[in-house]
Amino acid sequence: ESWWARGIQGVAFSGPIWFFLKALFLLYVQIWLRWTLPRIRLDQVLYGCVQVLLPMTMVLVFGTTLWTWANTSGHAGWMMFSKFWMILLGLVGVVFLIGFVAIAVYGFYHRRRLVGVLVVDALPGS
Repeated sequence: ESWWARGIQGVAFSGPIWFFLKALFLLYVQIWLRWTLPRIRLDQVLYGCVQVLLPMTMVLVFGTTLWTWANTSGHAGWMMFSKFWMILLGLVGVVFLIGFVAIAVYGFYHRRRLVGVLVVDALPGS
């Protein structure tokens, strides 16, 4: 195979063309979601970020740290401890996955209602 053919194949399948197509796809998804979903108030965004996503992120960072620490310990004595952490953190991941699915199912069945402090009575006629 000549270097021209390899160059064309690299540009066509692993280079700027794929980057451009992925960027267009993500732009389309962003515009589609923005035009489809209702706008969220700033206090709702802050509540979701500070009181929901930040603590969950801290738990996930801590779990990733433990996972990495358990996998990189090269001593034979740590092998059982490493397996324990891997199983425990795997179970925590499964619990998070079940929780996310439960939240999505709840949101699907209660489309018009918000949960907790985000509940606001609708204006008459809306």
